[in-house]
Amino acid sequence: MLDIIYSKITAKGWNPYQITDKSRPNDYIPNGSAESFIVGKQYLLLPQVEDHTSVEQIQKAQQYMQSQGTFPLFRHNGELLPLAFFGINQEDILVHGVRDVKIPHDELSRDLDSLVSLTGIN
Repeated sequence: MLDIIYSKITAKGWNPYQITDKSRPNDYIPNGSAESFIVGKQYLLLPQVEDHTSVEQIQKAQQYMQSQGTFPLFRHNGELLPLAFFGINQEDILVHGVRDVKIPHDELSRDLDSLVSLTGIN
């Protein structure tokens, strides 16, 4: 199920980066985006760019994204939620936001059909 979730996210123009609570962009971006999800790890979604290890390209893409008002949002139970920062658990995903929301893997996979697509970056 995590492979399906990963594929849906990347198909919409977002790349997940594995981070920690103390990570700074210069720490995780040069390592590149994650190739899959690992239970027990946290991720940050950033725009896909030509060189996913380039801090400069990602910062430029984020500026474009912000100017367009495009963010990784999706609908869950009729509510619009951000999917920018989340943790992978064995049975669910903990989506961090104004309030944290646990969503079972199968529900998130279905909900990701509504994930905002990011286009026009490259």
